[in-house]
Amino acid sequence: MKKIIIGKWYDLGTIEIAYLDGAIYYARLKKDETMTLDCLRKSIDFRKEYGIEDAYLILEFGEFSTTDLDTRLFSMNRTDEPFKAEAFITRNLAQKIIVDNYVKLNKRKIPFARFDSSDEAFSWIESLKKSEKSA
Repeated sequence: MKKIIIGKWYDLGTIEIAYLDGAIYYARLKKDETMTLDCLRKSIDFRKEYGIEDAYLILEFGEFSTTDLDTRLFSMNRTDEPFKAEAFITRNLAQKIIVDNYVKLNKRKIPFARFDSSDEAFSWIESLKKSEKSA
């Protein structure tokens, strides 16, 4: 895993967040937890407090964790683009189905994809960065 820039993992209840070297905003949804709109708002407040902009998101689902419908709808209907790209790491079939449907139905303009491991997510983000540099 990359070096943590903001010093440590921050526990926001159902998720833990760190800002990693390489402008990666890493959120881990805890095992058996459901990300709610309140939880998402805490994450947004965290980014604002630390001035985190132009970052890449990695959202890692814990085993048997999920997001509620309100959170998915809010995320899909955002008009701003808070991240350069979004990578989702899933642990089970139910999470894969939810994220795959989110990816298919999402109308946002940033790249996003689902992965089975953090290594795959980091590699994908690095490939996006290389493409940005060559463009």
